[in-house]
Amino acid sequence: MINRQALLQAAIFVLLFNLGQMVYQNYFGTVGALTEISSMPSQVVATPVSSAGGKERFVTVKTDKMKVYIDTHGGRVARVSLTDYPNDNGDVTFFDDKGDEYLDAQMGYVGDKKLTFKAGRRHYQATNGGEVTVRLSATNPQGLQYTKIFTFKSDSYAIEASASVLNKTGERLAIRPYYVFSGDKKTSLDGKNKAPTPKELTFDADSEGMIAAVKGYSGISYPTSKKDYVRQDFSKISKGIAPTSVRGGWVAFQKHHFISAWVMDTNKQFTMSDYWLEGESEAGSGVYEQKFVTQALGAKETMEEGGLVSSHSRLYVGPQIKENLMALSPTLKLTMDYGFFWTIANILAVCLNSIHKVVPSWGWSLIIVVVLTRIVLYPSTKQQVLQAVALKKIQPEREKIDKKYAGKGSFDLEKHEALTELYKKHNIKIGFSSMIIPLLQVPLFIAYYGVISVSPEFRGASFLWIKDMAVSDPFYILPVVAVLFLFLQSEDSEISPDFKMLMRFLPIMFALLVIRLPASLQLYAALNTALQVMQTKVLKKN
Repeated sequence: MINRQALLQAAIFVLLFNLGQMVYQNYFGTVGALTEISSMPSQVVATPVSSAGGKERFVTVKTDKMKVYIDTHGGRVARVSLTDYPNDNGDVTFFDDKGDEYLDAQMGYVGDKKLTFKAGRRHYQATNGGEVTVRLSATNPQGLQYTKIFTFKSDSYAIEASASVLNKTGERLAIRPYYVFSGDKKTSLDGKNKAPTPKELTFDADSEGMIAAVKGYSGISYPTSKKDYVRQDFSKISKGIAPTSVRGGWVAFQKHHFISAWVMDTNKQFTMSDYWLEGESEAGSGVYEQKFVTQALGAKETMEEGGLVSSHSRLYVGPQIKENLMALSPTLKLTMDYGFFWTIANILAVCLNSIHKVVPSWGWSLIIVVVLTRIVLYPSTKQQVLQAVALKKIQPEREKIDKKYAGKGSFDLEKHEALTELYKKHNIKIGFSSMIIPLLQVPLFIAYYGVISVSPEFRGASFLWIKDMAVSDPFYILPVVAVLFLFLQSEDSEISPDFKMLMRFLPIMFALLVIRLPASLQLYAALNTALQVMQTKVLKKN
């Protein structure tokens, strides 16, 4: 017979260990070695660049969704602010170009990164259903005429982008299109001789200070010929990744709740490559610098004298909303990583969005989904409670059997047969199947956790006293309720005194975790635990 108490103790121990590890990793970092930084390899067609030169070098575009700065030096997208998603520091900024950090996107044809492009004007605007086109052009000393065109729709996070090259060199040439994400971050070491590791690098200020489990993935991703979705975080990039060939596809940079992706021409072949450099900007400067470049480099395209080549793509910069991503490329939806139990999480996400079409509040929509889930789980909850009550009633008879077969071990055949007869006599069904049912709630919890962590819909959503459900409850009401009901649940459990002592540590560890979670997750934790406790109490009375 399976020792149910031992297995449950082991499960709780693993849970406590993982919670403790998450809390530890949130407060303590690692120390990296100092190295000397050098220049990017010559294979890189576009690299992080400084914005020195003032605001006059930027073309600005305003729409109903975003404000975009295009740098005329190289024609790169240097800054994007999402006006639909305000935060304490203004609007959420995806790309940025600051003194000690910048992240940008660039597309075009090889040879244009050092050119200064000209635009028709400095400021563009698209509002109320309109659209606007920004055309940039430059000519290199040899006579190649480069053009980049960006088309913005007022109500869209997707930007239509195209690049072309006209050959007026008098020679037959071959040229290659490219799409790039690049970044550079400098960190002051403050004389402590500590350097950030690639794992610690982030361009996601929105998730700084957030507990690691809720940050979501931040870094590069793209499909390959073997997999539809591959993550290349900075730790992998720093170790070196072999280039891989793909046809069309996309390359993306992900942040918490947001994503930017180049969706490339499906008729062209591309080679995906990643590059990394880190070390002190200058020896003894005390400034540690980390650079990365991820580029999709197209196959060579031949141009005769007077010939023209062109490429087309779309640049998405916005929230990770499944419908938006699928409209660009079906596999882009895979970037919405709900975790290991993604199938369950996907069902929950569909339910949540379906309910929200009728119930305008995201808070109330979440409450309805949680209540419906508890209703679905009611039969299993009832079975658990009734079984626990029945086991308590036969405890005296169980103790007699334990005393009779003392010293023979939990798996003694005679003792097992005696217990089986006892359970059969009182119509108690206990075994592996009865343990599976309560454990089914674990993947459900993880699935909920994944959906709420990834979904951007709760950003800026108010609920009762909470102004933004993407940040913690400012008055700690929901965390207190969640921990209180979890404590009541542990006290009300029909378990041995030794195991109950262990269970009392769970609310403490849970409190350290839940207090920094977004209010949406705190609401789920509080409501789900409260409903479970109330269901248990009602069933015990009946």
